[in-house]
Amino acid sequence: MFDKGYKVTELFWYRMILCTGVIGIPLFGYLAVQSAPGSVEFMSHRYFMAAVWGLIFAFSFVSFYIKEQLVIITCWLSLLLHIWVIWIVYLNNFSSEYVTGLVTTFSVLNISVRRPRLYYWFFLSAVVLTEMAVFAAPQPEISPGLVSFTIIILAMAFMLAGSAVLTNERKLSELNETLEKKVAERTAEAENRSHELALKNQELEQFAFVASHDLKSPLRNIGSFVQLIQRKLNGTTDSDLNDYLSFVVNSVKKMNDIINDVLLYSRYGHQAAAFEMVPIREVIDEICQLMAHELKQKKVLIHCNIQARMVYCDRRQMEQLLRNLVENAMKYNESPHPVIEITAVEKRSEYLFSVKDNGIGIPLEYQAKIFKMFQRLHTEDEYPGTGAGLAVCKRIVENHQGEIWVHSRPGEGTTLFFTLEKLPATTLHKAHLAEALH
Repeated sequence: MFDKGYKVTELFWYRMILCTGVIGIPLFGYLAVQSAPGSVEFMSHRYFMAAVWGLIFAFSFVSFYIKEQLVIITCWLSLLLHIWVIWIVYLNNFSSEYVTGLVTTFSVLNISVRRPRLYYWFFLSAVVLTEMAVFAAPQPEISPGLVSFTIIILAMAFMLAGSAVLTNERKLSELNETLEKKVAERTAEAENRSHELALKNQELEQFAFVASHDLKSPLRNIGSFVQLIQRKLNGTTDSDLNDYLSFVVNSVKKMNDIINDVLLYSRYGHQAAAFEMVPIREVIDEICQLMAHELKQKKVLIHCNIQARMVYCDRRQMEQLLRNLVENAMKYNESPHPVIEITAVEKRSEYLFSVKDNGIGIPLEYQAKIFKMFQRLHTEDEYPGTGAGLAVCKRIVENHQGEIWVHSRPGEGTTLFFTLEKLPATTLHKAHLAEALH
């Protein structure tokens, strides 16, 4: 990124030099003639050079080759211009007007500092040619020694400054290379650690899945045998024994629910998602049908505002996500007329969903905890459950490259928002096309 920006800046300044030459080359000749009538001048040469500089300037925008070689081309044009100026100054016997032009073109050679191999040769060639012209001139108006001294001092100053610039650039380049190497090493190290961490997480999730699955069989046996004992002791007058057995049965049921939630959580961690274009209203209708008895029993009214017709998601995970959110909205609601509002809006790069209720709400200090596994804000007697529902929701949303968050106030209800990443535009177009063909 830095190199690209630097290249653009470099091109800009060399184009500005060319543009200045287009104007300055003929203008200087015109001003010199006006200042010293009778001077030897070849305006046609100046117009020709100005035209060449102008063409190079123009073609630097359309020709890839000229654009890539613009620095070298500009440097050579500057040297050729200086050689021509030496000749025209010689013809005018080093008059003060033309010596000014000589110093100017000599200074312009400093632009070749970007190409060190040309830089020193250009200045040495320019000094030698200037010295030859000075001492070959028949009647120079300015002392040859003064001209020589001026040119040599300028050359030394420019070359020293150029050497400092090149040395600093070399050091900067070395530092940049060292930094890039360190960044590459750190990046590779971070990628390796990330890969190792992903493998560890996958192994851990697989272990949780297998362990939870294996635990279900002995737990099921315990529950079955306890129920057999209850039937055997049916009618017994020992109330304590009945209470103990009921406690064991309830604990087995609770443990079974926890294991099921662990299995569900781990399944959505390692199971590959089957993404497709899903009619989201159809998914919501199916959930309402499956939960029709519970909704009717609690007299829950559901309002839907679905603006996103088709959503790119895993249908099974989406059903689980929305069902968990609707169950939560229904469970933590003490209103005599529970209302749940489900909205889905399609944005530029994502789908935005919200599930709003008029329930008991969540205190602000607990809102960060509700998406963690087995985090409960209420006792089992108040609201039954394991505290895994929203953790599963968070994992499903993350599987879809989205985010989930909550807005709530105690006594004013809760709104859970989540986003799902949209399908890339090209694939989305193909999906709509395929749907239309069907």
